[in-house]
Amino acid sequence: MATDSYNFETYYRDISDATRATFPNSSPRVGEPAPAFQLPLVGGGTADLVELLSKGHVVLIFGCITAPPCMAQLPALESLHRTYGGRSFSFLFIYTREIHPGENFPPHRTLGQKLDHASRMKDYARITFGVAVDDVQGTTHRGYGGLPSMACVVHRDGTLIYRGSWTDAGMIREVLENGLQRDRAERVARPDRIGYHEWIKYMARDKDPTAKILDIAGPKARADYERENGLPRS
Repeated sequence: MATDSYNFETYYRDISDATRATFPNSSPRVGEPAPAFQLPLVGGGTADLVELLSKGHVVLIFGCITAPPCMAQLPALESLHRTYGGRSFSFLFIYTREIHPGENFPPHRTLGQKLDHASRMKDYARITFGVAVDDVQGTTHRGYGGLPSMACVVHRDGTLIYRGSWTDAGMIREVLENGLQRDRAERVARPDRIGYHEWIKYMARDKDPTAKILDIAGPKARADYERENGLPRS
């Protein structure tokens, strides 16, 4: 079953290596149409990309509660939401598979279970922007690239204008500021130029959040991580 291959039981170190290697050349690339989706929201309702784009640009964050790099970025993303959320940008978190499954957050087998995990993540992180839940097979997640902590920004015209293999609030802030400049230019005339950039960016590893998040996931998640990374068992 696709569900079984997507929602794995045990983390292993190179689980995302093949996807990460092909990510730069896989669709949707920047400049291409963003794949449409309609996904259930935590708390009720539906997140429809077409509807969101009718109101402005859209920031998409992909992740889960057992992804330490994603969780480490959420406070900064909440700050961005509070700053830019009323300035033609919508923020949406899309809950994916558990990258470090454990006793407290096991692999997803039903949509209801996945909604529960996403709800617990939203409460824990105290984010106020919408949290949508992908289907159990990860259709939307895989359609955008399939990495465990990634982000995209979609222009109101439906074009993907940013896609990052790691969620980086600092990079997203730059994209949003540039988007506001473009909006201002388009209100009075055509913008001077539209540029296309590709960049392989060094990112320092976040300190401390990994152990905390693995403990939230459960003893199995921490044991798997320590085994795969050659660390002494705690």
